[in-house]
Amino acid sequence: MTEENNAVTNFLDKYKYIIGVIIIIFLLVLAFIFISSQAKANKIEEASKLYYNWNLNVLNDNIEKSDEYLNELLNDYEDTGYAKLALLQDSTKEFEQGNADTSLNQLLRLKDLTAGPRGNKLLHKIASINIARINIDQAEYDNAISILTSLPNSSQDAFVTELMGDIYLKQGNTSESRAQYLSAAEMYADENNEVGQRLVRMKIANLK
Repeated sequence: MTEENNAVTNFLDKYKYIIGVIIIIFLLVLAFIFISSQAKANKIEEASKLYYNWNLNVLNDNIEKSDEYLNELLNDYEDTGYAKLALLQDSTKEFEQGNADTSLNQLLRLKDLTAGPRGNKLLHKIASINIARINIDQAEYDNAISILTSLPNSSQDAFVTELMGDIYLKQGNTSESRAQYLSAAEMYADENNEVGQRLVRMKIANLK
């Protein structure tokens, strides 16, 4: 036991500086993780307050104040979920008020913020589809097709496929529109989505 104790003592004495550095680095990493998590929690809390106040002022038609809260939320907390939801909500409001270009810019920003492996796939898809819809309204059909086909597994998505059929119909490409509608109808059937299937069948019946 004495030899073992001596070996341990010698090892600690020989490498005490290295061990000390390792311990300090470990403690610094733990401190960084703790501080970062606290900062992130505080940031989310602040974003939630701005989001709540923005919604409250929108409901009360306080345009100046609501714009102030929205700008702060988007400028200082755009990486939070609250900012992304606000972008989606406000883009819808702007479109309904006839401000299609403003709505489009907000959706493009939302699309960029939710892109990538760590992005929000659902919000990214919603933003992309709404961008495509505005493109269709503005007769920017190629842009709409590009946006939709860039979505992951777009060819296996019934709604996206149906929307592609709408675009080809707008372009006067009836045969390709029919093919997209038929494909969408099959997908809706596989999903047991009777409403979607019925609507697509009506579109197919109306094709000339």
